[in-house]
Amino acid sequence: MVHAAFEQYRHRLIPPSSAHAESLASITQKLAAFQAFICSVSNEPAGCVFYLRKSDHMYLDRLSVLQKFRRQGVGSSLIRAVEQLAIREGYSAVRLGVRIALPATRAYYERLGFTWLEDCFHEGFQTPTYILMQKLLKKSSN
Repeated sequence: MVHAAFEQYRHRLIPPSSAHAESLASITQKLAAFQAFICSVSNEPAGCVFYLRKSDHMYLDRLSVLQKFRRQGVGSSLIRAVEQLAIREGYSAVRLGVRIALPATRAYYERLGFTWLEDCFHEGFQTPTYILMQKLLKKSSN
């Protein structure tokens, strides 16, 4: 699912996305630290997202939605699931990284309430390659 969802970024990003190098072994290893939500539509896998508990925030990683399920609320549902879990566990923020070369992706997260936090650099780069974004969470009044 991760490979298929990130295929559109192949040869578009410098440095290349590490999503293309993911394997069953690397995902299994990732799940030793991260956890994930998977979304299905009519019993068909549609998307997934990984998340990691940090000391002061929940980190959202590798949001992956298959092409045929995009623009149907799958991505926002997965993000909302991470946000709701973060609130239940007492976190006040969710963070994620977005490549500078993908302004439409940044705009998507901004529409969902994420804001710029800081510019970041991949190892070996002198100019920023991605930004860290954050969404402050409000505890529900239930």
